[in-house]
Amino acid sequence: MKKNHPRLAIALISFLFLLSCKPKETTLDIRSANFGPNAVIEIYSLSGSKPLLTENLKNKPQSFKIKPNAPGYGRLVVNAEPRQQTEFLIYLDGNTYEISLDRDNIRQYPIAGSNSQQVKELLEFYTLQDSMSKENNKNLRIALKKTETAPRETIEISLKEYEEWQEKSKRTMTSVIQAFAKSYPTSMLTPILIDRFGSPESFAPEYKAIIKNLSAEVRESKEIQTLSKEIDRIARMQPGQKMAEINGKNPEGVPFNPRVLKSINVFICWTSYDAESRKANPDLIRLYELYKDKGVEFIGVSYDKHEKWWKTVIKDDGLSWPQYADLLGAKSPNPGNLSDYKSPYIFITDKSGIILSNNIPVSNLGFEITDWRSKAK
Repeated sequence: MKKNHPRLAIALISFLFLLSCKPKETTLDIRSANFGPNAVIEIYSLSGSKPLLTENLKNKPQSFKIKPNAPGYGRLVVNAEPRQQTEFLIYLDGNTYEISLDRDNIRQYPIAGSNSQQVKELLEFYTLQDSMSKENNKNLRIALKKTETAPRETIEISLKEYEEWQEKSKRTMTSVIQAFAKSYPTSMLTPILIDRFGSPESFAPEYKAIIKNLSAEVRESKEIQTLSKEIDRIARMQPGQKMAEINGKNPEGVPFNPRVLKSINVFICWTSYDAESRKANPDLIRLYELYKDKGVEFIGVSYDKHEKWWKTVIKDDGLSWPQYADLLGAKSPNPGNLSDYKSPYIFITDKSGIILSNNIPVSNLGFEITDWRSKAK
């Protein structure tokens, strides 16, 4: 009579299970053209900082194998010369992909076709992006070149034009994501697109509508739940909303009181240890002197933790407008409520604390103040 060996059977089953869970290798068959000798391709997991693959592009057929920890989205990064980096989303799932890279057409999505549903969706996204963004990207490049060559007397106008095209680029990308989500309401690529390419800080209502129209399964995913909470928070900082309460006191220990608000109020969120905040101060001082007696108030909200640093910079930089801080540092509610954790961050309100404009670059602040003053008259 044949004896059973339960331990051996369990071990065999365990081995087969582990074998079936073993990540499959993804093969990349790459054809590259017109790259210099130092061009490099890198493959990363979606959020990883350490490359899964780093290889030189040799302008001839090359084949590489990658074994990710689990199937999922990744990033294909091409470092061409001089100082040109291009990045695409890819999907690593154990299949073989043909990738065509051409230095003369580097923005074209490099995967021509695949049976993978995830890659088909990526192809659709990049096709939409190319068709909907082409004209805007062209104008953005022209505007950028103008800022590099503009004479001193017209540099502010050139910068304003460039920033307007940047904002149009964000709106166009929002439309691209909206079009993709409409075609693929069940795709888990949508939260990735919103997170990596979207601008909820500028178009929160549009992104709320995009999420609302996704399938129930996608809406209930952890990724979308996290994004929805962030977008709801950001929506509270949009023009037309009443600004959040400011937590903190001025250097004399007096809490912020909305009664200090004038017809137009420029809120500057900053920190004493941030180089960009300090760099902005000379321009802010110039604008404050220009508008302080014209119904405009500047109000600083610092995210500092160290009182001495805060007060020292106020004195050393000559910041004469009202300043407030709760000195809670990372534990302060102010960064999340007022500026999406950005510093420096500038927004404008009316006398009632209603946000008129937000996320304003210092270079554009003079135009914004002039515009809102004219509307307030």
